[in-house]
Amino acid sequence: MKGFSMPGLNSTVAIALAFAGAANAQTDAIHYRVKVEAHADRLGALAITLTMPARIGEPLTFDLPSLVAADQAAAGLAIDGARREPAGGEARAGDKLQLRATAAAVTLHYRLRSDGSDSPLADQDNPQRNPAVRNLWFALKGEQALVLPEGRERTAATLDLDEVPRGWTATTSISGPATVADVADSLMIGGRNYLLMERVVGKASVRLAYPEALKDTAADLLDTSARVLAAEWQFWRAPAQPFFIGLVQMKHGSDYGGRGLHGGFALYMGDKVPRAEWLHLIAHENLHTWISRRIGGFPAQDDDLEAWLNEGFTEAYTARILLEAGLWTPAQFVADWNHSLVRYGASPARDEPNTRILADRHRDPDIEWLPYDRGRILAVLWDRKLRSFSHGRIGLDDVMRAQVRQAAENGANGGIVSADALLPIMVKRLSGADLSDDMARYVDHGELPLLREDAFGPCVRVVQVTRPVFDHGFDFLATLKAHGRLTGLEPGGPAERAGLHEGDKLHFDEVYSNDSSLALSYVVDNADGTRRAVTYRPEGQGRVTIQQLEPVSASTSDGRCKKGMATP
Repeated sequence: MKGFSMPGLNSTVAIALAFAGAANAQTDAIHYRVKVEAHADRLGALAITLTMPARIGEPLTFDLPSLVAADQAAAGLAIDGARREPAGGEARAGDKLQLRATAAAVTLHYRLRSDGSDSPLADQDNPQRNPAVRNLWFALKGEQALVLPEGRERTAATLDLDEVPRGWTATTSISGPATVADVADSLMIGGRNYLLMERVVGKASVRLAYPEALKDTAADLLDTSARVLAAEWQFWRAPAQPFFIGLVQMKHGSDYGGRGLHGGFALYMGDKVPRAEWLHLIAHENLHTWISRRIGGFPAQDDDLEAWLNEGFTEAYTARILLEAGLWTPAQFVADWNHSLVRYGASPARDEPNTRILADRHRDPDIEWLPYDRGRILAVLWDRKLRSFSHGRIGLDDVMRAQVRQAAENGANGGIVSADALLPIMVKRLSGADLSDDMARYVDHGELPLLREDAFGPCVRVVQVTRPVFDHGFDFLATLKAHGRLTGLEPGGPAERAGLHEGDKLHFDEVYSNDSSLALSYVVDNADGTRRAVTYRPEGQGRVTIQQLEPVSASTSDGRCKKGMATP
């Protein structure tokens, strides 16, 4: 498998959709053009033009991206071929734009200006939700950058990045026929020091856009991604298809995250993220191509209520596919499951109902991880339930593949059913099993689901383990909000016993675990300008019982063992 890398493209080269020529021939297509405006090797703005056909007198409503909605005048929003509604309306803040067409074509022009920063992203930038337009690079999803016409989600669309300055590279995740919804779910990325690399899997191209600062990781990341993609395409019985990975550097070396896209995903990572972490991230994010996008998609409102499926089932299949593809050893598979089980089983939020996820998912790490860990267990429980109910005829794999087909049929007929609503329908249709009671107990009300002892076959058993509750010994969330300034020290608690004090400045590099058996280590600033390391076990006063995987024999690497472990 050979690939090549491409340096920056000069200003005469337009990076565009492969479908652009065909789409331009469609009179009803919507066209986006993005010009990279740079001066003295620094990005001034992304100049964006939207052109779409209209009928004279037709009312049009557009969703505005945050950078435009905050201040339309500052974005330089200009309109041709339409007037504002009401007539003479001001360019005020708001996330909707109401127009009435006065010509057969409507054109919008605006600019997304650089924020003036030279640095990589920091965690507080919330890169998965906020656009990044910086002096030397940019990375933003279509929905973060593009004015989107309401009611045109299925209309053909093109997205062209052109007039790229010499020495710059810019591209998008789109590589084939696209709709407005696809363009909204795409990524635009590039910069002065960005590079492109490509591999071929089957007959499909897998592209990686990456900053030069992460070049030492890029080739391994792309080669490994190609193996992951091949394994996942094989599982879904899908042909190889063009794929895109956009890599964004994080300021702190150990920070990482990801977000699925139409036709690929975005990775956010520092230069010190261990290989095992980004391997898991790649497998997880690519599975979002199917879960939940192709098995019904997300609810029209409150999509966080579906996270138990979107994230939880994705976690279950990530571990299983990495094991089957030989990218994980059985020991890594067991360790990953145990990390998830203790994070969930020892969580103070483990019994919270699904509505709590909607309220606090992005504010509390225990709530953030709840749908991942809860849904992961449900995937295994329901696979076993289906196999038992159907006498081995049907498993969760069969439901997932059938749901892809049904969701595509629903979409073609205009009868969209979201993935979480479609799942119990498909389970009932294929196996006769009814999930309604389980969904009420475990999803809606938050009852703790438990794995059977033999859930992972004959070579690994699920056991009950009792250990001290996890306790930082201080208010972790308040300390994070105080940028590491220790807040809410617990008198006599594990942190105080280790020598920490209220107001200490802590430097975090912590994987959130709820595991009291793992020591915490913090670097602390001293008053004299020196630093000290403080290490302690976060053991609280109470005790909690959790589930863990335990190998039955010394070896779990033979085919029989791996087959039993590779459950959803």
